[in-house]
Amino acid sequence: MSDKIRAMIKQLDDAFASGNLEPFYSLCSDDVVWEMAGEKTVNGIPAIREWMGSMGDMPLPKMFDTVVIVDGERASAFGKMTMQNEKGGKDTYDYCDIYRFSNDKIVELKSFVIKEKAAS
Repeated sequence: MSDKIRAMIKQLDDAFASGNLEPFYSLCSDDVVWEMAGEKTVNGIPAIREWMGSMGDMPLPKMFDTVVIVDGERASAFGKMTMQNEKGGKDTYDYCDIYRFSNDKIVELKSFVIKEKAAS
């Protein structure tokens, strides 16, 4: 099961990197709960689609240096990601996503994201 979950998380990263989120949505249960720590919680695929759509044409994050740890139906993926900022540059973040799977679908996702400080 752990290899299957690792492959699913790789699909998620690839979906965000490509800008095509359909593979992400297909890996989620209809009533998935996605909590962004300190920000908001979004319930269900329709609400996630709406929230992601509200970001307009903003490029999606690119994840790298990802480490995945799987324990039964739970997994954590952590690493770094870059996102375009308002000035057209890129900011780098540390992230950790914690997943709970059921019947080969993501039912819960909790995301922690911290912006790295610029080098002085």
